[in-house]
Amino acid sequence: MYFSIYGGGRIGDIIDEKQLCEWLNISTVTAWRWRKAGMPYMGKKKSIRYSKKEIEKWLKLQSKK
Repeated sequence: MYFSIYGGGRIGDIIDEKQLCEWLNISTVTAWRWRKAGMPYMGKKKSIRYSKKEIEKWLKLQSKK
């Protein structure tokens, strides 16, 4: 699932995969699995980025399943 950085997100809300893994205390393999499961992201290969706001929303939805 892709999202737009122009959707009102602040620049500080956009993080790379290393920052995501540190923030959530997960491995890069887990990040990859979550992307395959529908976690929102943008970019390709080495330039993947995430919106903290969108990740928080996605994680809340996952906890309700």
